[in-house]
Amino acid sequence: MAQVKDKAVGLMGLTKEVDLKLLHKCFELDTYDNLLKPEYMDAIRARRSHMIAQKNREKQNEEIAAKLKLKYETMKCNIISQRISLQEHLLKQQDDIMKQLDDLLNNEEEAKNLTIENVYQEFFRMWLAGF
Repeated sequence: MAQVKDKAVGLMGLTKEVDLKLLHKCFELDTYDNLLKPEYMDAIRARRSHMIAQKNREKQNEEIAAKLKLKYETMKCNIISQRISLQEHLLKQQDDIMKQLDDLLNNEEEAKNLTIENVYQEFFRMWLAGF
């Protein structure tokens, strides 16, 4: 290591140009702005902070996308489970529902008086009462 330092010092004394790669290997130059002019170092710092911010945004976007996918899948599972529950509920009441529909079809006077609102108010509310 001492030989490398001696080479670096020797190089600095012989020429105006400095091999920064060699100096970076031998010394910690961050405290001296990597021996660059302040304008260049400011540009480098700005670029580094921009790259870090961009990586953070990409990471946040990936997290948001994963959360949205999870939410969508959860909602999908909830909808499926609600459908299954509704089917089970209606299957339990199947005999009553079929009897009510047969009675309605056999009675022509009641069938004539039915409208969409009446069907909703009378039958669907009764079928869904315990759900």
